[in-house]
Amino acid sequence: MSRPVELGQALREVLAALGLPDLETHLRLEEEWEELAGPPWSEHSRPLYLRRGELVVEATSPMAMSLLKFGVASLERRLRERLGEGVVERVVLRRPS
Repeated sequence: MSRPVELGQALREVLAALGLPDLETHLRLEEEWEELAGPPWSEHSRPLYLRRGELVVEATSPMAMSLLKFGVASLERRLRERLGEGVVERVVLRRPS
């Protein structure tokens, strides 16, 4: 007979196996994007998802896409400083849908 596993621990293990961040990180990206990303990112983009260290961010418009594409490296640095090493390793900017 297998031992019972704490539900929270089981969920963390499943998320990790799928390459997804823990729920706290996901919520923090959603709720604190303005503070975490800073300008101009906070005004012209939104985080979509984080998987295996790759954060996909959607620009709010084609014009914003042009503005933001040159600042990806600085956003990556900023997120490393605020979230810690290994959480966001790469940012991918996506066109608005």
